Amino acid sequence: MFKKYSVRTMLLVTFVSILLPLGFQNCAKAPSEQSEEMVLALSLEAEHVDREHGTPIAMEKTVVEARSEDLISDRVLLLNQLQYVFGPRVFSHDTDGIRTGMATFGSPCSLYEAFNYEVDAKDPVTQAPIKRVIIADGLRACANQNSPSFLKATLYPKSSVIRQGVLSHLCLNVATDPLALTFALAKIQKIGVPDSTEENILKAFKLFYRHKPPPSEALIQSLLTMIPTSGVTQENWAPVLYTLCVSPGWQVL
Repeated sequence: MFKKYSVRTMLLVTFVSILLPLGFQNCAKAPSEQSEEMVLALSLEAEHVDREHGTPIAMEKTVVEARSEDLISDRVLLLNQLQYVFGPRVFSHDTDGIRTGMATFGSPCSLYEAFNYEVDAKDPVTQAPIKRVIIADGLRACANQNSPSFLKATLYPKSSVIRQGVLSHLCLNVATDPLALTFALAKIQKIGVPDSTEENILKAFKLFYRHKPPPSEALIQSLLTMIPTSGVTQENWAPVLYTLCVSPGWQVL
């Protein structure tokens, strides 16, 4: 048998039952606030572990060095250029072996090379001693003549003190050789010795720097000071041609 309650009592119970859940909701944190506190706590704990019990991981930095070098003439192009200026006497003065110096001047043996050499022989009619020219097979002769250099040869030669020293020696020899000097001056002026003019200095410059921009006025004047203003002889042009020959700029491709 249920006990009977008054209307006033029933209303009071209902009001309390509504207020109690609201009170608990106000005391509790919102879900977003709980998540923020949890993340903060985990971060602090992880920081504590890293500082006290572990070694911080350092970010590795990789430095990449980019370098570029000019392409320069190999032994074949080098001698061909000098032959263009001074004529065939260049090969007679190649005593340091630029033609076969593959390790220093680049380019291994090529099938298109023909190495000629002389042998002692006798004239078939008079039996007098003569020199006979033998045309050797290009690649085979090249590889057999200088095999260590052939194995070290690179397609792209690099500038070096040895290369510049050998070139300086060759330039000095051809610039002071009367026949080679005559050959070079004939390209500046067909007949006679060229006068000391800016135009002729520019022509001498173009012998080496065929596809390069013209030189500065200061360089032209510097080369002009090497030649007397009057009574110019063939030998007076030797310092100019030597200076241009040993300058490395014309070797850059």
